[in-house]
Amino acid sequence: MPPRRASGYLTAADGCRLFWRGWFPVPPVRGQAVLVHGANEHSGRYEHVAAWLVGLGFEVRALDLRGHGRSAGLRGHVDRFEQYLEDLERLVESRESKAGGAGGPGGGPGILLIGHSMGGLIAFAYAAWRPERVGALVVSAPWFGLRMRLSALDRLLAPVGARLVPRLRRPAGIEPGHLSRDPRVARAYRDDPLVGTTVTARWFVECSRTAARARTQLAGQMRVPVLFLQGDADRIVDPGTTRAVFEAVPHPCKALRRYPEGYHELFNDLDQGRVLADVEAWLERLGLWPAAAQPRDAPSTGAGLTGATPASAPPA
Repeated sequence: MPPRRASGYLTAADGCRLFWRGWFPVPPVRGQAVLVHGANEHSGRYEHVAAWLVGLGFEVRALDLRGHGRSAGLRGHVDRFEQYLEDLERLVESRESKAGGAGGPGGGPGILLIGHSMGGLIAFAYAAWRPERVGALVVSAPWFGLRMRLSALDRLLAPVGARLVPRLRRPAGIEPGHLSRDPRVARAYRDDPLVGTTVTARWFVECSRTAARARTQLAGQMRVPVLFLQGDADRIVDPGTTRAVFEAVPHPCKALRRYPEGYHELFNDLDQGRVLADVEAWLERLGLWPAAAQPRDAPSTGAGLTGATPASAPPA
């Protein structure tokens, strides 16, 4: 049975209209999960991940981040990175996008927070800021450091432009073929009218600043269980930096799952069944959300797992 869906708009603190989606299981509800997408994309690209989580018994919600997808805002722009955290807080707190369920701010173990790429950086920063709201964190190919090459011009323009012309737009530089080994993913990405192609100088500087804080400060402050998912063949973010952040996290319930041939979008790559199975196994070991009986198809498995390791205002 397909999950029941809902969608609508929330209003951010500064008046920005934020589009949200929700996917709801048949009761009993096991817990609440929140998905955070990456740069230039939107929450609709995670329909299959949401359906999988619903099959596990989770109520799932996701935003189109400001400047992305169906949400308002200049495409690929943010004035302050903390706006992303405030918008995520709005979703977590909102009753407009909820249909009941266990967990979250009102009680229980907190939300299951899953973020990819830039969304992984947002989720990581949010968990450091609001650990009491997060039961467990999963970050897929998080933006802690970049592997993709930036032109000398972009490196020069970004810090200057962020101060003088913060909305200066430049090509995002993401090659669709670098997202997944599945060519259908690249074609769908190119053809998706909600996928953006540009970012601003201020956006790049704000994200880079927060990535640096994640490496040097936030990792050491992490107080929630966290699972890192990283493809070694990722050509967009740097796998070595992901490992360094993982090693800096002091929480005893942390794990790193590496996929030697995995590209950037592990939830859309050829090993996606194995990735989802690894997330499910980690959640079961945590035992934060007792399993509810839900009819579902078990995720397929495949080869490719190595390197497993056992397990106010936003910060400025």
